[in-house]
Amino acid sequence: MLVNAPAVPASNPVLRDETVGSEAITGRAGFFRGRGPGATARAVFTSAAPSPPPDPFTLATLPVGKRLLGATTAEAFDSALVELATAWTSAGYGDAKVRDDGPLDPDPLGVPPRDGLPEEDCLGMDDCGECEAHREPEPTRWAWYRYAFDEGQVLCFLPRAYHATIHADAWNTIHLPAEVPSHIELTPTGRTYGEAYLATAALDLPAVAVWIMAELTTLGRSAYSPIWPHVRYGAVVNTTLNEIKLCLYGLEADEPAVSRRAFREIEAVARAHNWSNRIVGDDRRFQLFNHVVPKDAVIEYRRQGRAPGTVTVVTDDHPFWQ
Repeated sequence: MLVNAPAVPASNPVLRDETVGSEAITGRAGFFRGRGPGATARAVFTSAAPSPPPDPFTLATLPVGKRLLGATTAEAFDSALVELATAWTSAGYGDAKVRDDGPLDPDPLGVPPRDGLPEEDCLGMDDCGECEAHREPEPTRWAWYRYAFDEGQVLCFLPRAYHATIHADAWNTIHLPAEVPSHIELTPTGRTYGEAYLATAALDLPAVAVWIMAELTTLGRSAYSPIWPHVRYGAVVNTTLNEIKLCLYGLEADEPAVSRRAFREIEAVARAHNWSNRIVGDDRRFQLFNHVVPKDAVIEYRRQGRAPGTVTVVTDDHPFWQ
């Protein structure tokens, strides 16, 4: 499911690329068949200042670029790539070389592994700064953007040096909404959606909190659920950090085993509307925090407008757990 439009790409400065001598360029992209060690390089595109880089947002503005990004067969990918190379150079964006026309110069250094960044080779020392996994990206390294046709679709890999989002340093699927020309939506390939996600996909985070509270209230009426029937819920939603603090009112001392089962079910309800990413750890729709409101604090919470059944929206950048 594709739901999030990427952030506007950062303005790429005009950089001197050491691999092509003194020519100032604004970006370079490699196009591949497949990913990982078995990938085959098909083309290299560069862009010359002041033209935009060959990122997916730029390619989507060109009809043949959209055709390439939406290719579903290797033949369609190769055909669109040849046409795109011609359009790219004739429009004055920069240079484009396809392997069918001869050797690629400079030849691509390779495509990232199927799951994204290479594994660390520094014996587990975090942020060593020396190995391939932890080395700071250099803007003079040739491969800024990568495209790969793999598993029946075109995937793109964005450099973190220019795209500091969850889409960076990871493979992304590409969606081209027909109703919005020249617009693309990216989704990291490692993302997994909860089984009830589609029910709330169109809702914003405060509405998702309302939905979760309603589900928990319904479960509290079931004899087959460990959710407490007498507990009421409120929520504080941080839309900046994508966090939901679920406030539980009326929860008295309970058997530890019963509480553990109940909280596990609360987490399961939230997880069903969430997503997770096996590659990018902080890529999730929201993070849930459970907060049992002490009995002597209920009056103060009501004074603040945070009574049971309410959702308070905050927009600060302070996590709830701090």
